[in-house]
Amino acid sequence: MAKQSTTRTGYPNMAWNPFSGAESNPLFFAASMQAKNMKTMLEWQIELLDFVRHRYTKDIAFIDKMLSTHESTEILSSFSGFCQEAVDDYSQEGVKITGLGTRLAADAFNQVQQHTEGVTKDMKAASSVPA
Repeated sequence: MAKQSTTRTGYPNMAWNPFSGAESNPLFFAASMQAKNMKTMLEWQIELLDFVRHRYTKDIAFIDKMLSTHESTEILSSFSGFCQEAVDDYSQEGVKITGLGTRLAADAFNQVQQHTEGVTKDMKAASSVPA
C-alpha cells in the first residue's frame, strides 16, 4: 500500500492544495459566516419582537385610557404624552438596532481578517514545502 505524503503542517499534499486545512477552507469559512449571520439575525428578531410587544402593551393602555376619558383637555394631554413616548421608544430602538448592525459589521470584518491570515499562513507553508 502506498504511503501518503504529508507536509510539516501535517496536512497531506499541502503543496498541491493549500486550502486543505480547516482553517483556510473556503467552504468551512462560508458556512461559519452564514451561521454567525443567522445568529445575529435571530438576535435582531428577538429584540424587535420584544420591542413590538412592549409598544403594543403601551398602545392598549393608551386606548383604554382614551375610552375612559371624557374631558377634551385630558384627551389632548394623553394623546400628546402618548406620541412623545412613542417617538422616544422608537428612537431608542433605532439606536439599539444600529448597534447590532455595527457589531455585525465588526464581527464580519474580524472573521474575514482572521480567515485571510490563515490562508496566507497556509500558502506560505505550502510554498516552503518541496512537492
